[in-house]
Parts: sequence; structure tokens; C-alpha cells
Amino acid sequence: MPAMINRATPPSMTSLIVAREFPWPDNGGGRMRNLRNIAILSTYGKVIVLVVHDSWRPPPPRHLIRNIHSWLSLDQLILEDPPPYASCPAPLKLEWWNNYLGHPFDAIWSPFRHVALSRYIARQKINFILFEDICLWRYVSATKLQVPILMDCHNSQSHLDRELARALSSRSSAFQERVLRAANNMETVHRELPVSGFLVCSGLDQDRLQELGIEKSRIDVVHNVVKPLSPRSSVDAKRRPMVSELLSACRGPFILFAGVMNYAPNVSSALFLIQHVLPLVKQCIPDARLLIVGKWPTPELLEASLTNPHVFITGEVLDTLPYYDLADVLCVPLQSGGGTRFKILEAFAADLPVVSSAKGCEGLTVKNGRELLIAETAHENADAIVRILSNKELKRSLCSSAKILLGSSYTPAVAAKQMRSVLRKYGLIA
Repeated sequence: MPAMINRATPPSMTSLIVAREFPWPDNGGGRMRNLRNIAILSTYGKVIVLVVHDSWRPPPPRHLIRNIHSWLSLDQLILEDPPPYASCPAPLKLEWWNNYLGHPFDAIWSPFRHVALSRYIARQKINFILFEDICLWRYVSATKLQVPILMDCHNSQSHLDRELARALSSRSSAFQERVLRAANNMETVHRELPVSGFLVCSGLDQDRLQELGIEKSRIDVVHNVVKPLSPRSSVDAKRRPMVSELLSACRGPFILFAGVMNYAPNVSSALFLIQHVLPLVKQCIPDARLLIVGKWPTPELLEASLTNPHVFITGEVLDTLPYYDLADVLCVPLQSGGGTRFKILEAFAADLPVVSSAKGCEGLTVKNGRELLIAETAHENADAIVRILSNKELKRSLCSSAKILLGSSYTPAVAAKQMRSVLRKYGLIA
């Protein structure tokens, strides 16, 4: 991702981005948002990326390395300069429902990484700190600097937790109780976290944080964005060989669903497509197939796909774009939870028509029948998919309107302008 804006002032600011993992490859919403932040902040000076998890990743492209002054992990710092273990606070229990905070995010925290972060920050001259996600909230106390510190929430985690709890009501009352406790405690975290402000990806999530009692002046919207792609016809030849030969050889249209496939709302959506929507579509389009792309598919999903030869599950892929090129329609039938909505923006960029539930596209300034089709029930989803696959003019109209919206509201230049306003508000740039 190249630098997104021209330098308005000589580079002088040093920004620290604390992330869960190395933001490469850019095949997930969190990584894509981190790469965008890196590109924008690098236009104002040095960017240091410090990650909590030391997971192996392929080498990043050269243009990305140019935007980063330092790229290292807390585990690396621990090995180079072991902290005084005796003075570290006691680790939390891994069984998140047993600790007093009761949220799975607490498993990300390590007392040794906490001390390593504190030591590193104390040695650097840092002007600004950006935490990737609310899941890193425990690490905020390691900063101890009088500089602007922002939490990039993406969305309202407590709201998502409550939606997840409602979706679990028919499965396990004990687990539902734990998730509700997690939501309650995450609300407290949002209200009491000692940061300068919060970043979210939509006005809807800005409203949700305000409902928790956070002042509007401390919440800024910085949209998720994607770079518009070349027309599908010019990239298919390059990208299609990157998908498996089995998929490339298939005849008939592909319905695509993409996401992290152990996230409960995504699992429910994928099963809904497999069990209810695809059979209805095949009544009108017999050779239609369902393509599910994303890491960590559950055993339940894998079993469902084994009994249906028209369902393909890829698992994790290095690049999702070839699958957007291969597909004929993206379907996002989410009924709970949420995310960063990158899948819909990527579809817009790839000239891929979209069918979504109202929940699936919430936070985006889209209109039913203009940029996409909104459907809720199995019959509505199947009907919308068949309409798109059978009507070239409808497909062209939806993709054209989606490209216009993408260009006006969800491009790198838009996010750069929004972030520039945030930096000015905190006195970081002129």
C-alpha cells in the first residue's frame, strides 16, 4: 500500500502502532486497517510497529518496509532484554470466564510483554501512540507518556458481545452468561480506559460509544477504505491462476462468502447459505456453487461441505482478491455480530455485486437497490442472487453505483483526510 497523501510538513513525528500481529499479508480487515494507518502516519514521520504476537509472516513488500522505521515484536524484545520476572504482575488465568474481567481478549495480555512494552517506550522519543484494537486495552497502562494515545476500536466491542450473547441463547445459557459478563466489563473498559480518544470506522459505532457515556469529542470516525481496482477483465488473467485448479476448472457461477470462519456469526451465516440459500438458488441455476473463503473453518462447516459437492471451503488464503475475481456475487447474510465491513468494500472495488442483510452492511452509506441488494430470509437471499446472476443490467447498475460510492467515501484519500483532522485535533501536526 503506497503512501496515501503528500507530505504537508517535513517529517518530524514518531508514531508507535501497537498491534496484535504483523499486518501482513493484507488478507484480513484488521491488517488492512493497520496498513492504511501505517501508510498515512508515515507521511508525517517515522512509524514504529510493535506487535504482541510473534507469529511468522511472509516478508512484506518493499513499498511497505519503506513506510516503517522499526518492525519488531514484544517477544523479540523479551529475548534481547529479559525483564525482571520477579516484579511482573501475576499472569491471568487462560480460562477467561473465570477471571474477574471475563473477556476472551484478556488471553492476549502477558505480564512479560507488558514490561517489555513499558521498557521499550521509555527508551524512545515517541509523539503519538495508536493501539490497534480494544483487545489490547491492558497494554495501555505500559505507556506512561504524556502524549496523545488513541485506541482504534474499529467498532463497539460491547455491542458486538451483546449481539453474540443473543445469538447464543438457544445453545448454551452458561456460555451466554459469560459473554454478557464480558460485554458488561468491556463497557467499563471503554468508559474508563485512560486514552486521549477512540477511532471507529462508522458514524453508527460513534453513536454506540456515545451511548456508553464517552464524550463525542473523544470519538473520531476514520473510514475503512480500499483502493479501487482495475476492471475485472484486465486482472482475471493474472489472478485466476492463483486459485486452485479445481476451482478454476468449475463451470457455473460462484456465490462467495468470506470471513474468519470460527467467528460464530460467520459460521451461522455460512451454514445458512449451505443449508437454506444454495438449494433454493440451484432450483433456478443448477450449476451454482458456494465458495467460502477464510481461515479456521469449524468442524461443523467442514462436515457440511463434505456432504455437498457444490460447496468449496478454502481455509486461509494469502490473497482474497483472486477469489473476488473468480466469484459472481458476494453474499453477506449476517444476523448478529459485526466486523469492519472490508468484504463489502473489496467487492465494490472488484466490480462484484453484493447481496447483504441489513446487519451485514450496517455502518456503510449504502441503499438497497442502488449499491447492493438487501435480503434477510433464505428466499429473499436466493431471489436476490438469482436476479443478479440472471440480469446483466442489474449487475452493471449495482457495480457502477458501488464504484461511485467507493470513490467518494471509502478511498485512501478520504481516510487520509480524516486522519489528518485527528492529528491536528491533538496538536500533532500544523
